[in-house]
Amino acid sequence: MGVTWITFKSDSSTVHYGNSPSDLPFSAKGSQTEWITGNVTRFTHRVCIFGDLGRHHGNSTASIIRNGLAGMFDFVVHVGDIAYDLQDDDGKNGDKFMNQLEPLISRIPYMVVAGNHEYEDGIFPNFQQRFWMPPNGRDGNQFYSFDLGPVHWTALSTEYYGFYQDLGSGPILDQYKWLKNDLEIRIGNDDVPGLEKPFIQHGVDIGFWGHENCYHNAQAPTYIITGSAGCHSPGTKFDKHPVPFSAKRLNDYGYTIVTVANMTHIHLQQLSIDEDEAIVDDFWISKDLGSGVTKGMRV
Repeated sequence: MGVTWITFKSDSSTVHYGNSPSDLPFSAKGSQTEWITGNVTRFTHRVCIFGDLGRHHGNSTASIIRNGLAGMFDFVVHVGDIAYDLQDDDGKNGDKFMNQLEPLISRIPYMVVAGNHEYEDGIFPNFQQRFWMPPNGRDGNQFYSFDLGPVHWTALSTEYYGFYQDLGSGPILDQYKWLKNDLEIRIGNDDVPGLEKPFIQHGVDIGFWGHENCYHNAQAPTYIITGSAGCHSPGTKFDKHPVPFSAKRLNDYGYTIVTVANMTHIHLQQLSIDEDEAIVDDFWISKDLGSGVTKGMRV
């Protein structure tokens, strides 16, 4: 277990712990690091993004940890299907998965979004209790947002749609209303509004998704399915001919590295574990300052 905190005081790094607030017989002393702001906004950052990473058959795990510790990226976004599954063996599988990643995620942020494998009997208890994402959303980490440099990150749950028969339309509408406020958009009149219309109308540049155990790069607006980090499920069976919106599709195990270069350019690369971390997809997204918002749907 790693414990990290930030303080403006020169306090001791000793932590006392035990089984209850009144019984703390153990202690551990950590290290201290000091940061000094340079009063300059840091636009450039790199992110490792993937979905569908299990404790067993986690083909990408060693590579992600090694490259993360080497400074290849600044934080991780895991877009669902965590550990396969967090709740297995009364939660012990989730504990062991988190212990696997601890060398890395005790040092850099690990942001998560729920997948269908986090769903348990109408709720997401392990997912909700293990993680604490930005509190500006609702419903226990299901949706939230944060700003980093010039990028506004929004995390959403499509599991509300996948488990519609169990959950009803309430969570969908609640999330959509929140998204409206987060992106300053106007809700439609549909009983169960989808997500793509506000994405297109309000200039969302990239969406990252998991669940499909593959890597898939669709044409604009750019949707990246990066669900091939590694788990017990087999790869996705592709049709012989890709659909028109498909720009790239791969069945290699791997993960995505996103580099925010500046306010107008983002660089995306897909690393293949099957090919010794070779870059198997590489492209840039750029736009002019102030562009991207339109009142109509593009066709």
